[in-house]
Amino acid sequence: MLFVFAGLYFVFGRFIVNRIMKKNTYYAITNERILIINTYSNGRKKGIVTTNIANISTETVSYDKNGIGTIIFGKLPYMMHLNYGMEIFEGTSHGNIKAFFDIDNVEKVFNIYKKAKYQLKESN
Repeated sequence: MLFVFAGLYFVFGRFIVNRIMKKNTYYAITNERILIINTYSNGRKKGIVTTNIANISTETVSYDKNGIGTIIFGKLPYMMHLNYGMEIFEGTSHGNIKAFFDIDNVEKVFNIYKKAKYQLKESN
């Protein structure tokens, strides 16, 4: 029976979990940090992950023809996959990897990040 439930999760459940997680996740960029804010379904804050922009050494942007995309802050280790609904098996920590997933107009958001990074670099 356990194998049946595991199989159902791999086929269907992971997409449902991923959708719920995305619905309750918010992203922000300040002049010094990126923030990932997770909430419960009722809107109560679950947790906030922050990273100093100055500590981000590499970024990757990918997007589709509609302008929806992902920004990955940091270098992904070999064979690490994010945003597939399998994160519950990997734990909540991906080391120094932070990402904004399925962002509308991702180029605009990335430009906001790059501007903040440039201004931070110039002020130091």
